[in-house]
Amino acid sequence: MGDRTSAFGEPGTAPARALPAERDIEPPGPEEIAISHEEAARVRLAVAGLPVDQRAAIEAVVFEGRSVAEVAASLGVAGCTT
Repeated sequence: MGDRTSAFGEPGTAPARALPAERDIEPPGPEEIAISHEEAARVRLAVAGLPVDQRAAIEAVVFEGRSVAEVAASLGVAGCTT
């Protein structure tokens, strides 16, 4: 049997097939793309305005993929309690 990988690169599993709903989704149009870029710019501006420690925590979770608990422990603060 050949070595197959999934869409996620997991050895030994068949490639994922698109669900019918996924095939019917239209790509975003120019207006949706422009709105998405504007929203991303607002988020970047908001994150840039955070205090350094808060910005570092957000970046660690969102961009580095670290868990909230891991980041909280590294900063010596309590994690999410809700």
